[in-house]
Amino acid sequence: MNEAKPDFRQEFTDKVIDAIESGKPLPWERPWTAGISPQNAISGEEYQGMNRLILAIEMLEKGYADPRFATFKQAQDLGGSVAKGERGVLAERWEYAEFWQRPEVQVKEGETRVQVRAVDGPSATLDTGREVPKHTLQAEHKGKMYPWAQAAQELNLAYSKVFTLFNVAQCNGLKLEPLPALTNKIEPEDRFQSIKDAMARDGLKFETGSAAFYLHSTDSVVTPPANAFKDVGGYQATVLHEIGHATGAEHRLSRDGITGGHEFGSEGYAKEELRAEFFSIFAAMETGITRLRDEQHAAYLQIWIGAASDDKDEFFKAADDAAKAVDYVIGKEHEMLQEREAAQAEPGREFDLGL
Repeated sequence: MNEAKPDFRQEFTDKVIDAIESGKPLPWERPWTAGISPQNAISGEEYQGMNRLILAIEMLEKGYADPRFATFKQAQDLGGSVAKGERGVLAERWEYAEFWQRPEVQVKEGETRVQVRAVDGPSATLDTGREVPKHTLQAEHKGKMYPWAQAAQELNLAYSKVFTLFNVAQCNGLKLEPLPALTNKIEPEDRFQSIKDAMARDGLKFETGSAAFYLHSTDSVVTPPANAFKDVGGYQATVLHEIGHATGAEHRLSRDGITGGHEFGSEGYAKEELRAEFFSIFAAMETGITRLRDEQHAAYLQIWIGAASDDKDEFFKAADDAAKAVDYVIGKEHEMLQEREAAQAEPGREFDLGL
């Protein structure tokens, strides 16, 4: 009898919910090493979204110092192999199939079925080599006819594939270059201030108040003063959480959780809290800020449990949105640093911090 295929999204979501409800430490409540993001051992590309978080947690829990991961086959391609008895960690990748690539969808030119080899702009190339305007073709699926544009909206598929990754420490004989040494390491406190400066330059205002929140109407992050927190890490994580909300403003990433006017306690509000909290986590990974157990951050996730935890996919959607938000903020920081370097290289030129 075949065993049911494990649902790793559900398993991970259940693990986090259990930790939140029982008061256990959450998987990511550890000190992070700045700039050490999980990456592929062959391409060097950093893993994104929830894969980034899952692999970072794996590194913390297993004590892996090397952030590189590979599939079983990639380990062989690197001249080595996965050590006997080692168990990998599940990750996922998204693949896309356009409707004309799906075998169950028929593309027709008039009454004649045709095969599409490729598309380029307004044209489609048939397997005969002939180019035709896409709008002259239709798609048939389950007895229903679709114009090309409608088929592209309704019949294109995105689906995930689960695969297993192994840290290079779990492998033998890999022909790998040594990891480059971290140069020009910036202390977490300095990096945190750099991110604040970059967002201030982007128009975000930082104010002091009795509670922590992002005020959309004035594009302001409001937090209690740093000395109101148990430690500096708690203050920094809270500011990062609110910066995460700010990335959703119309003139930034225009995320529904901010622009949609969702009321406190609603599903939309809960989903946005999850995105901001993941932003804070990913930003901590980027900067090395320590995130330890904190009642306020546990409360953010309790809001999500109360309103939106039935959707196992929401965790992963939130992680993807949070990764985009981090990329936005880091991009603004890079712009600021480049302008600062240019100003230093040109005597007499002033650098505009935007404050």
